[in-house]
Amino acid sequence: MKQCFVQTPLLLVRSSMMALVKITTMVEDAVPLFPIPLRCALVFRGALVARSLGAMFPQHCHSVHMNMPVAMMSSAQLSKTIDVASLSEGELKNLKDMARFAVEETGYQKIQASKPQTLAYGLTDSPVGLCAWIVEKFRAWSDCDGDVLSVFTMDELLNNVMIYWISNCIASSVRLYYESMPTMPGTHENGGVRLRKTYVTVPCGFAVFPHELSKPPRSAVAMSCNLVHWREFQRGGHFAALEQPQALVADIRDFFHSVAPNSTPKAPPSSL
Repeated sequence: MKQCFVQTPLLLVRSSMMALVKITTMVEDAVPLFPIPLRCALVFRGALVARSLGAMFPQHCHSVHMNMPVAMMSSAQLSKTIDVASLSEGELKNLKDMARFAVEETGYQKIQASKPQTLAYGLTDSPVGLCAWIVEKFRAWSDCDGDVLSVFTMDELLNNVMIYWISNCIASSVRLYYESMPTMPGTHENGGVRLRKTYVTVPCGFAVFPHELSKPPRSAVAMSCNLVHWREFQRGGHFAALEQPQALVADIRDFFHSVAPNSTPKAPPSSL
């Protein structure tokens, strides 16, 4: 039997067990390196894991739903396939936002990918430091207008921090970046490059939230996968399952109930 993969629970394993139970229950009731033309690279894991499952195991995967769009192409490919003049003002703004994020907001990626153990000692020793490291991301990556408590409750934030503190697992969490990049001895870029060039033939659906970190043009995403579903929302950010759970669950239900069953695998474009 082919499986359907959803990005959100993969992300929530790292963001909030409480939200994982909450949204998984909702779903069961019914049924992440991408370059952009500005030569900025962003890395997010949940979306890349979900996408990779569809790319690597199409014989076992029926369809994939993600709430962070990714365009798995090189800058050169994007430049050749996407007409910048045809992009809307919103799409151009999204590209500028991603470029700004890559310059101003990726310090955590660099240290986690290069010196994770040094960072881990500090975060494991200090509950205040751990709290600051995690909550800053909830504030920066959510649709909260700078007021993190307007979107998340204090209990939600502290529960998240306590998952890492009680289990003493922040070291293994940050090492993910180091161990999946060529900075760790024994790793290399070949695997990532191969997956980046692999077109996802199984049906893919996206729930697109305005304050998500990765928002490439829809046309660029369509060059990387069998895009059959794309829905944009008015509110929400990177933690959509916590910020807008009802909207996200409704989209997942709609995709797997109405869209995916009527969609079929699609060969990659001849230009790829």
